[in-house]
Amino acid sequence: MTLDEAIKHREEVAKQQEEMAWEAELQEEYEEYEKIKKYAKEQRQLAEWLKELKQLKEQTRWIPVSKRLPKDTKPVNITWVNHNPVSYYADIKDKPFVATGHYCNGKWWWYSAICQDLLDEYGESEADEMSDEIEVIAWMPLLKPYQSEVKKC
Repeated sequence: MTLDEAIKHREEVAKQQEEMAWEAELQEEYEEYEKIKKYAKEQRQLAEWLKELKQLKEQTRWIPVSKRLPKDTKPVNITWVNHNPVSYYADIKDKPFVATGHYCNGKWWWYSAICQDLLDEYGESEADEMSDEIEVIAWMPLLKPYQSEVKKC
């Protein structure tokens, strides 16, 4: 069963239970009504959680650069490899690493707030340009930053 199928199924079960609750209410079976209504509400909540899970999975999926590139200058997480490191970094040759970078004007740049400004303004940032030995093999959007929950009175 796929996630989409599970979401659809939970929504169908919730709808069926809501209809059954309505029938129980019409027949003045209030105790049964409360049980069924509670179950329907739980099924709706489960469907919502499954939708959130689906959204999280989509946000944290690596996208090969061969399939699609990110929008210009938008910072993204990247997986990169160095195919020709200097001798004292020989042990990192062709090993994947994760970092944050920008894609702009057909090139990759290491992430920094200053780099973002320079790319937006001038389309380049010499200090942050990745060398030819670095290959970015995949990317994914950055996660949304943490926000604390504000309790309402």
